[in-house]
Amino acid sequence: PSDLIMMDINMPGMNGIQTTRRIRALPEFEAAAMTIVALTADVLGSERGHLSADFDGAILKPFDPQRWAGRSSRFARPGRERQRRKVALDASLALRRDQAAVVSSASTKPGHWRM
Repeated sequence: PSDLIMMDINMPGMNGIQTTRRIRALPEFEAAAMTIVALTADVLGSERGHLSADFDGAILKPFDPQRWAGRSSRFARPGRERQRRKVALDASLALRRDQAAVVSSASTKPGHWRM
């Protein structure tokens, strides 16, 4: 299973809140143990309650990818953190490469994400 899912709230067809609820209902993916972080530019009104009820955290858009890469570990669950400490050095290096890829995919405009 994934350590972290970054879920956009406003998607066509099925919104991120509905998608997150469906993921968490899938026992074969250990969904209850997954960390799901909401990505949103709108945290007004009723959506705010859904964010705290359905997600483990929220990131407001636009966000700075370099800052996110350095702070993403705060969303790790304690059990997963203990597992990470047991991971071999090659897995640690792979994680660093993944974080570097996130940073390198950032656009040149501060706070904008290139897709």
